[in-house]
Amino acid sequence: KMFEDIEADKNRTVFQLTALIIKNVHLKTGSPLKELTQPAEKIIKTHISCPNEIFTGKPNTCKDLTDDSVIKTLIKEFFIVKKFDEIAAMSEDFKKEFKRFQKRALLIKNETD
Repeated sequence: KMFEDIEADKNRTVFQLTALIIKNVHLKTGSPLKELTQPAEKIIKTHISCPNEIFTGKPNTCKDLTDDSVIKTLIKEFFIVKKFDEIAAMSEDFKKEFKRFQKRALLIKNETD
């Protein structure tokens, strides 16, 4: 299982990472998802500038996933939120998940260099 995870991390695109982070935030918070008006893929690709790039953890693949306005927009697109506090809390969860995946990607990159 560990080797499968490492291989998945090596080939994960920014789009796939974004979707995975949204899923993990949903599972962690239990916040209800919105009924989407368009496919999730289209929503993510609208807000992420390089969705098809392999996520390496380097700054060029991280810029949209560290931008507060992009994160909050994605949260509003996917989750039912009633208060600003909910957006802020989910935004922090999103950032924590992102940092976790960034560390994994950088660790794998360093091991393969």
